[in-house]
Amino acid sequence: MTKQPLTHSRLPDPLTGLFQSHFGWLVGRMARQLGSRSKGEEIASEVFVRLAASRQAESLREPRAFLLVVARRLISELRRRSLLEASYLDALRATSAETAPSPEEQNEFLQLLQHMDHALQDVSPRARAAFFFYRIDNLRHQDIAARLDVSVSMVRKYIDAAERACAGVLDKP
Repeated sequence: MTKQPLTHSRLPDPLTGLFQSHFGWLVGRMARQLGSRSKGEEIASEVFVRLAASRQAESLREPRAFLLVVARRLISELRRRSLLEASYLDALRATSAETAPSPEEQNEFLQLLQHMDHALQDVSPRARAAFFFYRIDNLRHQDIAARLDVSVSMVRKYIDAAERACAGVLDKP
């Protein structure tokens, strides 16, 4: 029986190698941080899904650092979404039964908020902050400029960028 040479196709692809080497470690880190093994597994799985979608597995020099950054961003995103949902539910509880939206309308609105939150991830953190200060906290441009330590015209640009990102979500059927 002759041995066939080891070919590239027999080697694990970079993503598989990263998964095999680092998934357990990432689950452990996230489980400790979140206080739950199942949440740790959920976050670690989503990190690798995002890594697969980005096709960056081959070029990572410090994979553990990269995986932690993605995981922390994902945790922030999930916490922000949870706060958004809680705020919406609090607002619903404050409305009277006659004016409260139907469960279907509530679900549609919650989905819209989640889509807008996702769209705002494409703008800079300062643009998001300016948008929230303006639209949610009802701050004036001058006050936002002082908080962000930028000019009033920059605040306008930030808000415009965030509103354009949200408009893209609102325009979709």
